[in-house]
Amino acid sequence: MCASPLSFGSCSSHAPSFDDERKPRVATELTTEGSQVEDMLGDKQEEVEPLDSAVMGKEVFRWEEASILGKTMSSLNTLRKNKQFCDVILEVGTHELHAHRAVLACCSRYFFDLFDDDDKEKVYDKHYMLQNFNYPAFEKLVNYAYTARLEVPAEDVKSVYKVARKLKMKPAAAALSSFLASHIDPENCIGTRSTANRHSDISLVEKTDEFIQKNMLKVAVDKEFLGLPRVQIEVVQKGDDDNSIGLDQHPLLCEMTLSWVRSRIEGDNTDVDSLTEKVHMLHVNEEGSLDDCVNTEDVGLNQSEIVQEYKKKSKKQTKMKSITPAKAYSRIRHHSNGPVSLNRKSTKSEDEDDHEWKVIASMQTADHVCVALFCVNGLLVRVTLHEQSTPLGLSPPRSRANSLSNDHSR
Repeated sequence: MCASPLSFGSCSSHAPSFDDERKPRVATELTTEGSQVEDMLGDKQEEVEPLDSAVMGKEVFRWEEASILGKTMSSLNTLRKNKQFCDVILEVGTHELHAHRAVLACCSRYFFDLFDDDDKEKVYDKHYMLQNFNYPAFEKLVNYAYTARLEVPAEDVKSVYKVARKLKMKPAAAALSSFLASHIDPENCIGTRSTANRHSDISLVEKTDEFIQKNMLKVAVDKEFLGLPRVQIEVVQKGDDDNSIGLDQHPLLCEMTLSWVRSRIEGDNTDVDSLTEKVHMLHVNEEGSLDDCVNTEDVGLNQSEIVQEYKKKSKKQTKMKSITPAKAYSRIRHHSNGPVSLNRKSTKSEDEDDHEWKVIASMQTADHVCVALFCVNGLLVRVTLHEQSTPLGLSPPRSRANSLSNDHSR
C-alpha cells in the first residue's frame, strides 16, 4: 500500500467572523451545495423556482452570498472547538467530543436516527456514550462533518472506513471504500474481504473477489490466507464410477463441498471450529452430491480398507468428544453494543450481517490437491481438497497422514 494519505473534499480557510461586510450581488441561480445531505438521508426536496417579477407585477430584490455556507461551517467548527453552543457531548472511551446535533445529523444517518428517536420519545439527553468505536477514526469523521475534508494516512484508511460505515456517512464511506479497492494486494486482500463482508459493502466485496480469483497463486501462500481456519476434505473415487468428479473439475467439486459444509453447519448444528478438527472423507453419492463416508451404505466403499480405517477413527473421535467438555466457540462475529445515552439501553450500530455462502476462488496445486477460499456463513475459510483414488478393498498407495503433503498452503 502506498504511503500517500487519502484526501478529498474542501474546507474554507477563512477565519470565522460574524461581522464581515457582505456586498450584495444579483443571483442567477439557486445554490445546490446542501443537496448532498438531502441525497444521503433520502429527503431531497424539489428545487424551488425563483419568483418571476413580471408575473407578480412587482420588482423583486434577489441576492445570494456565495461564501456564507463556507463561513458558517467554519464558524460552527470554531464554536465546537471552543465548546460554545454545543448541545451534545459524545464520549468515546476516555475521550469527550462536544458537537452540535444538527451538524452531525446532516452528515450521518446514524446520528440522525439516534437524535430523532430521542426527540420522538421526548428524551433530551446531552451526553452519549458510544461503545466499540475507534476514537482517532471517529474524531477524523467528526472533523469531516464540519469541514467537508478528510485526510487519512494510508495505513489508517481501513479503521476510518469501518467507523464511517457504522456512522452511515455514505459519501465518506464510499470514498474510503474506493481507496481500499484501488490498493488491494495479496498481503491485504483477505483482511479487506473480511471487512467488506462485515459491513455489507457489495462493491468492495466484488472487487476483492475479482482480485483474489486472478491472483490465487500468490494469495494462497500469504500469511493472512494461511492463518484462516482450514477444513480438510478427502474425496474418495470409486474406480470406474460414473458419478466420480475429479479435481480437473475443481470449481464444481468446490461448490459441492460448500453445499456439504452448509448442510453440516445448518442441519447438524455444528460450527466451523468443529469441522477443522479432523480430515473428512467424502464420496459422490448416486444423487450427485457429497456424503460423509462414515455414513455410507455403499457395499463397494465399505469394502475399502481406507474407508474402514476412516470409520474406525471417526467412531473413536466421536467417543472422545462425548466425554470431553466442548470448547467455547471462539470466533466472534460482527457485534457491537452501539451507542447509549446515559442510563439508556444500547442501540445497534453495525450493518446487518449478510451470512454469505460462497466459493470465492479455487486452484489446483498438484495432481491430486486443490486449495480454495470459501465464505462460510460470513466467515472466511480455506479448504483443502485431496482426491483419493484406490482399488476397492486395497490399502491406498500412501497413508492418509501424508495425503496432504503436496498442499503448499499448509
